[in-house]
Amino acid sequence: MSTLFTRDDIATAYAALQEATQQHIATEDNLGDVRETFNDLVEKASLHGSFIVDVQVLKQDALWTIVNTKAGNDAKNLLRDCANGQVSMPYEEWLDRVVTVGENRRTQIRDLVKTDIERMLAVRKVNRDKAVETYQTARQGAAVLNAALDAGGDLATALSAGMLPVTFAEPGEMSA
Repeated sequence: MSTLFTRDDIATAYAALQEATQQHIATEDNLGDVRETFNDLVEKASLHGSFIVDVQVLKQDALWTIVNTKAGNDAKNLLRDCANGQVSMPYEEWLDRVVTVGENRRTQIRDLVKTDIERMLAVRKVNRDKAVETYQTARQGAAVLNAALDAGGDLATALSAGMLPVTFAEPGEMSA
């Protein structure tokens, strides 16, 4: 995939996300409002020359994302359909579907071989293992956050009182 945006572009966009979120912090389900405000802020930044976008690259990236996501979904559907014994499209159309075999391989259903199926399963096992690990980490993090909130009322107070056992990078260090 091409590089459409610079680090500065991403930093500007993230600042817009922070501002948009802050504007709608009191709304419980605020995603729509945050997205709308984010879009407005990015549009204003674009009008002031903060972002210069190559439209051709933008089209290529957007279209690639759409069709590559579809190939991933079609791979899931292939496995599900074969497990169920029912395919929801005509035979020739089904055989022509492009599927994601692994991170670096795409093929049509008609050209699948056993090693492709093995790769598909291996990728799903890795993804499952990562999901389990991520969930376990999330539960641990949630327990720490809940304990801090119980003790301090809000995270800023809990942190100031030393009730949130975390350390922070120094200013200027890289952040995720």
